[in-house]
Amino acid sequence: MRSRPYDASVPAPLSVTRIYVESLRLWRAHFLRLTILAAFLEVPILLGELGLHLGSGFTIDSRRSITTNTVALPLAIYGSLSHHFLSGLLEKLVGAERHGHPNPTLREILRELPWWRLLGADLLMTVLVVVGLVAFVIPGLLVATWLTPLLVIVNLERKTVRESMKRSYELVRGHFWRVFIVGILALLVVQVAVELFSAVAHWFGDGRALTILAHAVPATLLMPMAALPIVVLTFDLVALMKSRRTSPSSSAKPDTTGPAEGAGSPAREVGSS
Repeated sequence: MRSRPYDASVPAPLSVTRIYVESLRLWRAHFLRLTILAAFLEVPILLGELGLHLGSGFTIDSRRSITTNTVALPLAIYGSLSHHFLSGLLEKLVGAERHGHPNPTLREILRELPWWRLLGADLLMTVLVVVGLVAFVIPGLLVATWLTPLLVIVNLERKTVRESMKRSYELVRGHFWRVFIVGILALLVVQVAVELFSAVAHWFGDGRALTILAHAVPATLLMPMAALPIVVLTFDLVALMKSRRTSPSSSAKPDTTGPAEGAGSPAREVGSS
């Protein structure tokens, strides 16, 4: 099935409303596949929490608290930024929509991912954000914003993690507050919805297993809506930078958006492989 061509013209300044409208459309159009991919990431959290509950008599809420247990700590960190990893997985799907290519199958999406680079970038981003949050919170928010497009760029342009981090910074520069709003708002909306669902579930019971499931089910269903805005945002940022570098005015005065080497190379056209 061929995707509907995405309107590649990006208004300046960056439109947060447009990003969310397009993300919602993508979520509705590909709900089943997006849910399967989200479940792929959420199942380890669910199994880990169930294992902690059954094995040691306690559980954790991986999105709100961190225990001193050596298993719970990495599990909590993994759960807090899992939507960023999902954004890296969804790049090919959104790219097909944007360029009007046939929709990739789940097998194609999973088979062609640069898994080790995605895992390395995700781990590095997680460590930097956590360290920044511990260091008076603000540094963590800054790092999270500058690296918002990181996982998508790793899959989109197939560069090294270091080059992708540099590229992410260049893309965000000049759009910091809009990137911050897109990243934070998506996560907050999903988290509020998960908490509301959990509160309703408590009316029907107060067991630990029910508590875990009450978080896992809505988190799986809604995680794509935390990831999709990041993917759409990244494509828009790449298009904006490309338009600036190819505009007539760019030849008259030097580009101040970042180092020219490697940064202006055309992005890999996704969905055609």
